[in-house]
Amino acid sequence: MFVVASLGRAVSLQFSILKVLAGQPNGRTTVPDLNRYITLLSVPEWTARMKRLSALAPDLDIFGSFYVLRDDAGWQLTEAGYAFLAAVEMPVPATPEQEITLQVIVAPAPVGQASAPRLRLVADNSGGKAHSRKDQTNRTRVA
Repeated sequence: MFVVASLGRAVSLQFSILKVLAGQPNGRTTVPDLNRYITLLSVPEWTARMKRLSALAPDLDIFGSFYVLRDDAGWQLTEAGYAFLAAVEMPVPATPEQEITLQVIVAPAPVGQASAPRLRLVADNSGGKAHSRKDQTNRTRVA
C-alpha cells in the first residue's frame, strides 16, 4: 500500500514539474526556482488537480520519455513534453451515449401577477464634489 501511495505522489510531482516548466519562458528554469514554484503550488486544489492528471498516466517517466531535459543550467520542457501535456489536458469528446440534450422550457407569467418593480441606478456622490456631465467632458478634453 505504501509503495502505491509513493508512486502516486511521484507521478503527481512529475506532472507538477511539467506544468511549472510549461509556464516558464522557453520551458526552462533552474532547479532551485522549480522547487520554489512547486512549494508555492502545494495547496489542496493544485494537489487534487495533479492527482487527477496522474490517474491519466500512472506510468509517467518525464526523463525516460524525454519530456524534460536536465543540464547544468536547469531543466527544460521539450517539444515532446509540450505535446504530452496538450494531449493529456485535451477534453475527451462525449460519446453518443454520454451526450446530454438540454431542453429549455419557457413558461409565461401567470395572468394578473404584478411584474417585478423597475430598478433605478442611484449614484452616491456624498463622498466628493458633484460634477456635471459637461464638467467631465471638459476635463477629458483638457487631459
